[in-house]
Amino acid sequence: MKIIKKVAVLGGGSFGTVLANIAASNGYDVSLWVRDSDQALRINSEGANTTYHPELKLSSNIEASENLDSVVKEANIVLIATPSLIFENIVKRITPIVEEGAHIISWEPTLFLAPKELNWILLDQCLTLLK
Repeated sequence: MKIIKKVAVLGGGSFGTVLANIAASNGYDVSLWVRDSDQALRINSEGANTTYHPELKLSSNIEASENLDSVVKEANIVLIATPSLIFENIVKRITPIVEEGAHIISWEPTLFLAPKELNWILLDQCLTLLK
């Protein structure tokens, strides 16, 4: 059985922040991808995502970054918690950099633009490229 060394959470919104905190609170090193460096700096310095969960003290095992490559690099588990609007772009960007054998799980909240089935097909196609 492969030992989980790192969990990457893509999406620093409400849901991604909670996912990151759950994983980190269970002892995993977590990298949290956010879209801008100011948000990453605030999360890292304040120990909270004050934009979405100001009351939630984040685990010290979480490191936020706007650099998608460094967040995904060496992650054994990648949790995608981004809006549907950027889901396809994110999956295409991580496909060449995700570790072989990594588990990728999407909690992509489909709203308007694409049926959930299309995003699952896209994710499956990208994962096929990793084999």
